[in-house]
Amino acid sequence: FPSHDIIGFIKYSIKNIHVNGHYNLTTSDLKTQNEFNIILAKKLERPYWLFLPEFLLKIIFQEGSALILKGKNMDNKKLKLSGYELKYDNLENAFDEIL
Repeated sequence: FPSHDIIGFIKYSIKNIHVNGHYNLTTSDLKTQNEFNIILAKKLERPYWLFLPEFLLKIIFQEGSALILKGKNMDNKKLKLSGYELKYDNLENAFDEIL
């Protein structure tokens, strides 16, 4: 994630006492792992060819395969409710900044 948003939120949380607990510094446009990989490959101008069938992931990772296959539902609702706004609130812009 771009350092501007990370450092910005740290400063914001120090100045605002209502900000406490855990926050997800993530973009609003949630992506699956596959979508993330496709966008990253495009930004790096590299082919995306890695594909592992579901049954193979289940054999290799067993219960852990659920995280890979289904992802983890994260959102930044708490971050938005705190009043902080990310400068890079979509994955493409965040990649443009850090790559």
